Amino acid sequence: MRAAASCPHPAVRRTPSTRPRRKVVCDVANRANRIIAAAVGVTLLAGVAACGGSSGEESSGADGFSASVDGAYGAVEVHARPERVVALSLQVAEILVELGIQPVAIASSQDEINEFYPWLDGVFTGDLDPELTPNYVADPEAIGSYEPDLVVGNTWTVAEDVYAQLDGFVPTFPGLAEANDDWDAVAVALGELTGTDGQGLVDSVAAECAAAQERLPDLVGGTYQYVAAEEGQYRFGNGSWLECFGLVPADNQDNTQSTDAAVSEELLDQLDADVLAVFDRIGARADIEADPRFEELPSATSGAVLWLDAPVANATNSPGPLSHDYFIAELLPELESAAAEQG
Repeated sequence: MRAAASCPHPAVRRTPSTRPRRKVVCDVANRANRIIAAAVGVTLLAGVAACGGSSGEESSGADGFSASVDGAYGAVEVHARPERVVALSLQVAEILVELGIQPVAIASSQDEINEFYPWLDGVFTGDLDPELTPNYVADPEAIGSYEPDLVVGNTWTVAEDVYAQLDGFVPTFPGLAEANDDWDAVAVALGELTGTDGQGLVDSVAAECAAAQERLPDLVGGTYQYVAAEEGQYRFGNGSWLECFGLVPADNQDNTQSTDAAVSEELLDQLDADVLAVFDRIGARADIEADPRFEELPSATSGAVLWLDAPVANATNSPGPLSHDYFIAELLPELESAAAEQG
């Protein structure tokens, strides 16, 4: 049931599957230029830090709360229970809300949520501010304007140079690894940093997946593949979210999100898993379904092809507890129908 958050993906320019909106620039070539532009942000954050108290006793918090987790660039330590958290991606914002922490600001916009993340509509009470991560790079000045006591992001929004600027003045969690983090590992880490029950949240989502599997007895243990339809090929995305339904990866399913992991159009018959999930990023569904080879795929003959629209693809792309609710509700009926046919 794990699915990692990540940067580019086959489907939509971000992670294992999609993000059709703003184009992601995960390995930004001109980060060095941004360091200068962000210098004023460092000054602002320094002022924020100065307002937070000067003595070690004060910084430890009135309740004595203190926590530390190992982040992608080193230890992240907090010495008071965070009350003003800035979230630099919708995934971490979603996790925080389900932990009982409403971020004071989230790097997004209402338009983006309406179009691509409908399950998050009305979830946040803090400011939706896309200027927190222009070009998907954290902006220290914009972040500092919210006077945060914790900043939470991912390595593709918080590069190490930007982290160095932020972390000098406010605890910054940039994710757990410079690769892709499983959402549940992030939830546990954020639970530790905020004094909330991250493992309990993970367990509750696992229970939802177990309940879904009980409705799919004839599919549990079957194989899956997850691809994005592109010009001339089908590129594998991280399909580990399908394990929520009790499925296992096919032998050639590649969840590493490698840009080289693909099946050419000529080898369509290699997409022979019991369940095939497809994000049609080029609008080729009609042509694909008209291909006689497609009609002979095991998933096609049993009605177990899942065509993902942009919101569902995004829900599986960088999942959290609420996005699990969304894609289970959207896809479980289709899988139940397929299971009935196979039964």
